[in-house]
Amino acid sequence: MIVALQYILTLFFGYKMFTTKGWERLVWYLAGVTLVSTAFNFFGGIALTKGHKVFVIFFIASLIYEGKLK
Repeated sequence: MIVALQYILTLFFGYKMFTTKGWERLVWYLAGVTLVSTAFNFFGGIALTKGHKVFVIFFIASLIYEGKLK
């Protein structure tokens, strides 16, 4: 049940990062990083690369999608 909640939160924060612009995107990124546990393991490795790597990928992908990073 906890793992399903972590997946739902991760997808929700990722969706909000893609649908918002400007500083609000950063707020959703920071909310995702602080509210999702580091023990939530998408990838192996140190704590930052476990669950939070997904948020970094979502954040950078949303910047590329909007055209801010060229």
